[in-house]
Amino acid sequence: MVKRRASLLLVVAVLAFGCDKRSSPGSTSSSDPKGELKFALDGLDTKIERRLDGLWTTAGLDKAMDAFVEGVIAEPSLAEGGSKLFEALGSDPKLSAELEKVMNGLVQSPRVQQLIATMMAAHPGEDIGKLAGDKVGQTWELPAISKGFEDAFQELLGKVDVKGELGTVSRGIEARITGIFSDGTRTAKWTKRITELNGGTRPSPDQATQLYLDHAWSEARMQKFLTTILSNKTLQLETARFLADLLALSPVDAELRHSVGEIAADPQLQEAASELMIQLLDEHPDIATVTSAQRQLLTSPLTVKAAQRLAHIVLADPKVAELAGTHLDKIAADPVLRAAFDDLIDHW
Repeated sequence: MVKRRASLLLVVAVLAFGCDKRSSPGSTSSSDPKGELKFALDGLDTKIERRLDGLWTTAGLDKAMDAFVEGVIAEPSLAEGGSKLFEALGSDPKLSAELEKVMNGLVQSPRVQQLIATMMAAHPGEDIGKLAGDKVGQTWELPAISKGFEDAFQELLGKVDVKGELGTVSRGIEARITGIFSDGTRTAKWTKRITELNGGTRPSPDQATQLYLDHAWSEARMQKFLTTILSNKTLQLETARFLADLLALSPVDAELRHSVGEIAADPQLQEAASELMIQLLDEHPDIATVTSAQRQLLTSPLTVKAAQRLAHIVLADPKVAELAGTHLDKIAADPVLRAAFDDLIDHW
């Protein structure tokens, strides 16, 4: 999941800054016969993504990503949006009944009663609700358990087919990438630099692309770029506000209510949720049982179908594109982010 988040950050950067409004109107394209290099762009994005995947296993950027996600979640705008959603879900009679059924089953479980009794004996006079909540949170943070969740979530993403929904998004990204490579002012500088790197002779499109990849998108440069943007408050704020705006859209709100209700009413998923909670309360949770419950909850046919429907709504609604554009413009206006992008793209 971390890898997908990181790739998404690069997409956000390209969308926000890729269409450089500061380029001179008279600049020529990379196909101009005046001397700019041509690049073999097919597969370049895949090569960059592979390098990025390897980067996360060596650079420790996962901690920076975790801090970024925590920062986004902590933003008041998103917290307020999430609270409104949970309040709406809690006020739904059908969903409340299903959740109450799960909670009653947990409370009546001899195993849960034993765990609660042990907890109360170890912490006399303390709020048992808070103790239980803290215990669940602490257990969830165990590396093996958080990894199980990320693996299951990654599997869910792999099961959601959005190829048919990505036409507009893909065209938008492609247009911005093309804009980067057709900016004559920029490619003139690249031509000079890549020719120097090639020993003073003009390289072929394949050679030019490889030299560009090796020098512009080196692991050290990507690490520097990602470290900078992950700690940027504007990116955190606008990401949180975009998600809050997304939750407030009527079609998204309606689908989330429907999906949560449908999932909560499924007996097998209720059983998986109960088993997961029991293990999270246990001092010695069985990792295999936790991982199995996580996977069942996140990759069940019901969950996959719900994620598919939600993806369709988000990608098909023109209001989502409008919202994204608004927040991307604010991201692009941040001077620190602009400088980081310019350094990544041009200063190599």
